Amino acid sequence: NTARFALPETRVQCRNGSNYLLLEETEVELSAAGFQSLCRKSKTPPDFAARCPTELRQAILNYALEQAQRSYKHGLDFYVEGEQATALLNHTLPVLPAWRILDAVEDGIKRTEIAHQGALEVNEATLEPEGVLFQLMTPQSAEPRVGDVVRAGLQVHYSDRGQFPLELSGYWFRLVCTNGLMLPEKQKVRAIRDGETMLSEIADATQSIVQDEFPVTQRRLQASVHHEIDDPLLSIRQLAAEMGLPESLVVSIWQAFGAEEDATEYGVLNAFTRAANRDGISRHHRLTLQRSGGQLLATVGRRCEKCLSVLTG
Repeated sequence: NTARFALPETRVQCRNGSNYLLLEETEVELSAAGFQSLCRKSKTPPDFAARCPTELRQAILNYALEQAQRSYKHGLDFYVEGEQATALLNHTLPVLPAWRILDAVEDGIKRTEIAHQGALEVNEATLEPEGVLFQLMTPQSAEPRVGDVVRAGLQVHYSDRGQFPLELSGYWFRLVCTNGLMLPEKQKVRAIRDGETMLSEIADATQSIVQDEFPVTQRRLQASVHHEIDDPLLSIRQLAAEMGLPESLVVSIWQAFGAEEDATEYGVLNAFTRAANRDGISRHHRLTLQRSGGQLLATVGRRCEKCLSVLTG
């Protein structure tokens, strides 16, 4: 169900750790996802707003309502489930079923040379508070070392309620230990009202990633196995500090490194992604470690350009 909250009459009140939309006699609690969608209106990171003192958090959310009034003169439409407002509707973004989005990704792959190698597979599908996350496997693969196969894939992140633009990025999956690695480069499908145009753009973005980014990633993976690291444990600590990772994750990465003790760039980035699969790792930290592995791989070309030039001719 949807409910409209008139502006400027609607206000936010924060108390006892919760956040509420108030309009005359109506009071509706903001869920975690509803809170995040409203924070975006003030361009405030939800994690930061959640940590703010009650009065400051309330001021941030009410400022978001003031900003929203410029675009939504008749009021804000929220999805309401039970007694909670779970998401702020964005009427500029079409809401499409998952199967149509996956079909558009497959259409993009069919335009490329890898189409004849096999079918697209869903490795993981997750419903998160802020949207849906698909991790897909294509038939493309790399083999940095003999027998060590890494499958090329795509990550699709979108809002099933049209709250933010769909994002596509590269995702690589190491078969020997089921490590996942997210690449930092993302392609956003711009905010448009026409669903058919959006599907066409998804196919275009998929084709671009497969044709342009997959070959670069393959070369970086091959280069990473040729670059030795003198003190990999120290490097892991330094890299984790640069990325702002907590000490608890550093220990997990060290333990994961011990499984192979591969003192190359390839071994270090795999320690980050292998740690993501350890027991007791939260989903948030798992995704953080997978992104960290992608960030490390993205810098291989800059740290080991000589290796790249040899491997690419």
